[in-house]
Amino acid sequence: MKGVHLDSELQDLLDGRADAVVRSEAEDHLRACAECRRRLAALEAVRTAVRARSGPAELPPALAERLRGALDREDRTARVRSRPVRWAWVAAGAIAAAAVLLIVLLPRGRAPDMVDQVIRQYRAETSALPPRSLRTGDIAALEGFLRAQDLPFSVRVLDLGMMRWELVGGGVEQLGGAPSAVLVYRRDGRILVCRMYLGSTASLPPTADVEEHRGFRFQVYERDGLTAVFWQEGDTVCVLVSDLGRAEVVDLAVAKAMAPS
Repeated sequence: MKGVHLDSELQDLLDGRADAVVRSEAEDHLRACAECRRRLAALEAVRTAVRARSGPAELPPALAERLRGALDREDRTARVRSRPVRWAWVAAGAIAAAAVLLIVLLPRGRAPDMVDQVIRQYRAETSALPPRSLRTGDIAALEGFLRAQDLPFSVRVLDLGMMRWELVGGGVEQLGGAPSAVLVYRRDGRILVCRMYLGSTASLPPTADVEEHRGFRFQVYERDGLTAVFWQEGDTVCVLVSDLGRAEVVDLAVAKAMAPS
């Protein structure tokens, strides 16, 4: 890719306009560049938030004014820099600023509920793997398969063998309009699903059920007889979900959380 960071390529990726060569180069860059991954996540947050709104498309006047201010500030910052800056990259920065405003100001009730989506999709994953998947109990083989899928975040396969969980397989599935990795485990007829996606636990619904261990913050949700435990690993959100008791799901998450290398 040209330049230090991606610019218009980020929007092309989201819109599906990038050709195979541009997409491959952009995804290679994303895997190595945390700044571009953050900007991609911000662009996705804008699109998801706008799609989730049930009201009129026109922004409230106060929000529109704050967005214009964010654009103006980004433009002024670009003008005083000592080195040339491509306008598309400046626009991407402004969009990221707009994303923050949208996330804060849009009604919370209309924001995507990732907990609800993860729990709903768990029901399907107990009976079948995603279409893009590999059925295998070999951790290395599954990691190789997932890394070949050009995911815009780091992915690893949890080894739960010591806890007597058998790896069934895994794959790639859309979650909130973005790709996520899905790992499925089985023990004594029970199913445990691990999911990973690019994002932030800060965007999850508020919960009073939070535990902190080894520098990780685990957010716990219990809905419809299921327990989902979310935590952050770098730019990746990880979640374990199962119909096991809360304590067991939390213990598994605590045992397997790992800081990115």
